[in-house]
Amino acid sequence: MEAEFQYTDDEEEQDDAQVELENAYYNSKSLRDDVPAAVASFENIIAQESAELAKSGSDKTYGPWSFKAMKQLVKLRLRVGDDDEKLMQDYRRLLECIAQGDVSPNAVEKGINGMLER
Repeated sequence: MEAEFQYTDDEEEQDDAQVELENAYYNSKSLRDDVPAAVASFENIIAQESAELAKSGSDKTYGPWSFKAMKQLVKLRLRVGDDDEKLMQDYRRLLECIAQGDVSPNAVEKGINGMLER
């Protein structure tokens, strides 16, 4: 006799939200040559994920897609090199995200090393 597993509506909504965030992230990465559009798109991912986390009752502000988006924002700022204040603001926010502990130490190390190598 095979056991059946039923997804709840909440799980399906969370899965849908994760797929949307993933798609938005990769779409944003494709905009990297248009810096203002890429920045707006990555900021939107952070806002979307924060809203999803709040809706689910999480005490976290940022999740893994926010980390990835923030990492890309810092890389963009480093590449363009035109606004040190925004670079530091984005880097501080990235550190806040890391401090929440929702991102694995391996992902953090790989991400930081990737930024430093550029």
